[in-house]
Amino acid sequence: MCVSKILHYSEHGCVSVCSECHQVQISFGTTVTTHAQQEFIEYCSFVKRMMKKYAFADNKYEKKVYIKTSVENLSLLYSAFDLENLDDLLSQSLLVLSAQTILEAENASKNN
Repeated sequence: MCVSKILHYSEHGCVSVCSECHQVQISFGTTVTTHAQQEFIEYCSFVKRMMKKYAFADNKYEKKVYIKTSVENLSLLYSAFDLENLDDLLSQSLLVLSAQTILEAENASKNN
């Protein structure tokens, strides 16, 4: 059974990690996705690239950023504004996850 710890929470969503299986769950808007930690890191990089690509969109609220997923018949549709908020949520969460990983490794080395 998963025991989730919140990495970061904002008005736009929440990112948590399971302390047992280490899966990362992203809740953003009406969408919830679950990723292995390496997939989460790659997704953070992907969102940052997409955000930079659409940063100067004519209408930052128009939902025209279409992202395919690995699930057949499921795609995500975002605006530039959504991507900014998602990138902020993911970036903050990645910082906390990185800090936790360092602290856990340090504690493990002290216990050995």
